[in-house]
Amino acid sequence: MCHMEVRLTKDALLSFKKEFSLYPLYAIPRWFRDAHYSIKWAFQRLFRGYDDRWKWGLNFAFSDVAVECLESMISNNHSYPITCKNESEWIEILTCIKEGFEAFQLIANRDYIYKEKGKVKVNKMKLRELQEKQKMGLELFAQHYGNLWD
Repeated sequence: MCHMEVRLTKDALLSFKKEFSLYPLYAIPRWFRDAHYSIKWAFQRLFRGYDDRWKWGLNFAFSDVAVECLESMISNNHSYPITCKNESEWIEILTCIKEGFEAFQLIANRDYIYKEKGKVKVNKMKLRELQEKQKMGLELFAQHYGNLWD
């Protein structure tokens, strides 16, 4: 196995700090520099229904919207498909689908990684649990895709 060490120059570190820091000295000028993007993306959403950021990470954008919509469907449920025996079964299915998308978000955000005594470690049990929830949720999503209406 090959191990590689990356060393950054002082200029590269300063560039990263300016680009990603929340420190006001860097964040305020960056906000003004990037303000036109907010306007551009607002017009794209107005005329297209989505903005360029969706193309950069459709999986993340869609999972955010899906979780929000599923929460609304669960709390404001008015009906259920004929494939379900009753409303509570449908609510349970919607909840599993929502948890699958939430698990995707947690995996993407590496929520299963933690630091212990200065070392980065992986909580394998939590990762497996999240992967199972994601798998189950996405399978139910595919199975009930045609029934996701209110």
